[in-house]
Amino acid sequence: MQAAKYGGGGVPMWIRTISSGRCLPLISLPRPRGCAAATAAQSTPRDRRCRRHRPAQPRLTRRVHAFWIYTYATHQPVIYEAARRCEGPIAEFGCGEGSTRLLHDIASARGLQLVSLDTDTAWLRRYSTRMASPMHEFRLVDDWRSELASARWEQPWGLVLVDQAPWEPRAETVLRVRDTAEYVVVHDCDYLAGNGLLGSSVRPLRGEHDIGERDWSDQFTSWQEFFPLEPWPGPSGPPTLLASNRRDCEFEIDYAKYRLRRPLGRCTGSRRHSGSP
Repeated sequence: MQAAKYGGGGVPMWIRTISSGRCLPLISLPRPRGCAAATAAQSTPRDRRCRRHRPAQPRLTRRVHAFWIYTYATHQPVIYEAARRCEGPIAEFGCGEGSTRLLHDIASARGLQLVSLDTDTAWLRRYSTRMASPMHEFRLVDDWRSELASARWEQPWGLVLVDQAPWEPRAETVLRVRDTAEYVVVHDCDYLAGNGLLGSSVRPLRGEHDIGERDWSDQFTSWQEFFPLEPWPGPSGPPTLLASNRRDCEFEIDYAKYRLRRPLGRCTGSRRHSGSP
């Protein structure tokens, strides 16, 4: 999510922590696995191999990811895990404190092309003055619909992050890249389903005690939703959708391994789906 707006493998990467100013390795950590046992014990079968669960409290390890910029960047763990798995270029729809720096570091370390798009000149300039390079393009967009009509979005992409304003172009972006991107990450995905823009709302999200149910099977063959650790920073979480029509999204992301500037709360809940629509 962008502040003040709507809402590798194997290559070492480094990022500076907020509190100490020290640099910590990100990829050298083990793959998240803290909730695997609880998933198997509590999962409930659904049609087309979809299941939802609330994992047990994870055990924190000594070494954790430490790249959170601000509290509402609940999509950072999903961005990190998808970006280190994808094999093609990365596109960021909507610059922001929670994504631009992180994607820049990952793409630079892995040698992947990155393009950041926004309609706000100030937000582009905020990062382009220090990060623009032949491998990281910053593009000013006059109209999202015109941009999406470009033939470049018919080409294969490794990861597409969808987090721009306003809400309607987010849905249009997902529909445009759903078959060309290995992974699509959508922040604040509950708003799209709850307002009939994308996917469907089976049961409303009522808060930490009831994360509701949304279905993305009309758009994707494999998907998962991820919620932040409790207590949530916002009324809806907010949740992040990881989805694909080209890759399997059946992998765990343990939010307890990603350090916030505030104390960690209880474990997240998530919903997943993998199969043919």
